[in-house]
Amino acid sequence: MNGPHELTPDTALTIRANNYVCLSCATIILFDHALTLSQETALIWKRKTSVSAAIFLINRYTLLFASIVLILRLSPWSSYWVRLICSRHCFRASIVAYINLAVFSALRTFAIGGKQWIPAFTVFALAMVPAYDFTQSNFRG
Repeated sequence: MNGPHELTPDTALTIRANNYVCLSCATIILFDHALTLSQETALIWKRKTSVSAAIFLINRYTLLFASIVLILRLSPWSSYWVRLICSRHCFRASIVAYINLAVFSALRTFAIGGKQWIPAFTVFALAMVPAYDFTQSNFRG
């Protein structure tokens, strides 16, 4: 009889397949960043700094950082310490991504909703709920 924490062959196969999918996604993200770097340079770096450019860059480089960390974490050559450090950085990158999404959603609501702060703040607060839940579930174990 299998206990709740016992690793069955089906579970091991599912974990392995999930790791391959995650590595594939991270590789596509790295490839996309390499392909679009020249466009980013022309459209973002050579223009005047703006809030939208800052949000774009935070989003882009958080995703790039998380992809690199994910590849390192799931790589077979990674040691225990590399995986532990990468897990902590994945957590931090996830929090930054949640906050970035909340800010972007709130600014979009502000712009579309006639520059009213109450709906924008409401969207921001609601968008922060998953971030709070994510941090609480990771701190509880």
